[in-house]
Parts: sequence; C-alpha cells; structure tokens
Amino acid sequence: MPRSNDLTRPDDRPPGFVGSDSNSITGDRIRRAGGRWDWHAADPYAGQDWYGALVWQCTWRYDPRTGHRIHRADRTAGGVLFAGGLHDTGAVLDMPFASTAGYWPTGDPYGPRDIDHVRVATDLVPAVRTSRVHCSETAFAASDHLPKVAEIEAWERTRPGRGAGGGRPRKATE
Repeated sequence: MPRSNDLTRPDDRPPGFVGSDSNSITGDRIRRAGGRWDWHAADPYAGQDWYGALVWQCTWRYDPRTGHRIHRADRTAGGVLFAGGLHDTGAVLDMPFASTAGYWPTGDPYGPRDIDHVRVATDLVPAVRTSRVHCSETAFAASDHLPKVAEIEAWERTRPGRGAGGGRPRKATE
C-alpha cells in the first residue's frame, strides 16, 4: 500500500490512476440521500454461512456468547486507498453493482462480486466520465476476472498544489 503515495503525493506530481485486481471489494464510501455516508458496494458475503475459503475475502470476530464466527467483507485495503486519496471510479459515479469475478464455471466458491477496480487520485475525480465492466466472449474466455474500463476526460492542471479542485477537465474547444 505505501506505493499509493506515489499517485497522491508529493504536490509536484501529476494526478494519476491505477487499475487493480484487489481480491476484495472497495472500501470507498459515498454520500447517500440525506447526507449519510455509506459503503458504495454491498457486502457480497452477508448472509452466507461461513466456509473456510472466506478467510481470503473476509474479516471476522467471534460472538462471545455463542462462539460463532461473525464475518464480513474485508474492506481494509480499499479503505486505505480511499483514505489515501485514490477513489474507485465506480464509487465516484455511484454505479450499480457489476460483477468482475464469480462467473467462472468451476473453482470459485464466493459468487458474484466486484473485486477489480480503477482508482483515480482526488484531483481526477471531476474528470471521471464512465466506469464499467467489459463483457465480451473474449473477456469471459481470457480470465476468471472481467476487466474494468474507465473513461477520464483530458485533464489540465490549473495550480501547482494538490487537493480537490487542483485541476479541471479540459473542454474539447481549449
């Protein structure tokens, strides 16, 4: 995770973006109606009974009264990236759920989930135009993950410092 700083600091670097096979759902939060902040992605493991392979996708605790394991999606890595200034393009646009994994015919016990991401530095958030999962016969045959595609408008830096508003999308007429 420390390499995420390469895209968000120091101030003299241009804003960047990165694609990832995170093997976990996003830790990004979005503001819902009424101003409440909530997770962008629902927990795909909520309501599932525990099985051993979930150790790779979930975090858990034990109920002190019953001893039963209580698990939930591990959002730690995505949360660190979000807090560090790298935003999932699907969350930026509040896109509906689109699975990037869990469709492979054999060997995937987890079910449909979005564990692949395109992330942009905070300065690029206003330039994000689309975010989608690429579905084609070739994509389905090539991997057990479908690729994410994001369109980012051409960007022009308008001041040397970073932070929200540190640049603006460039219009086609400029």
